[in-house]
Amino acid sequence: SSGINAEYGGISDHAMLRLSLTILLLVSIVVLCESSCKLSDKKLKKKAKSFMKKCVIKGFPSTLNECHQLGMESDLTKKQLKKCNKMEKSLEACGFTCEEPEPEPEPEPEPE
Repeated sequence: SSGINAEYGGISDHAMLRLSLTILLLVSIVVLCESSCKLSDKKLKKKAKSFMKKCVIKGFPSTLNECHQLGMESDLTKKQLKKCNKMEKSLEACGFTCEEPEPEPEPEPEPE
């Protein structure tokens, strides 16, 4: 371009660039927000099991769904409580809840 402001349907190059960057920024933010879980499936299962065993069963006052029903009187130290809070936050980011998933019904064998 030789310094002439090219028009595309009434939109200048500068406005088009700003619009493109704005859209790119919005898409990036949405993608980053949706991928807040930083655990693989295997690590998520392991952390969930550890959280249940080391925190919830020992009375950690969890804010995750259905966890409050499992705990009794807490005898956790401040250090353990801090660790449980950290574990809970990472599990919450992955959508973990304490309630057991409904078991899938086994398919009936087809008659021969």
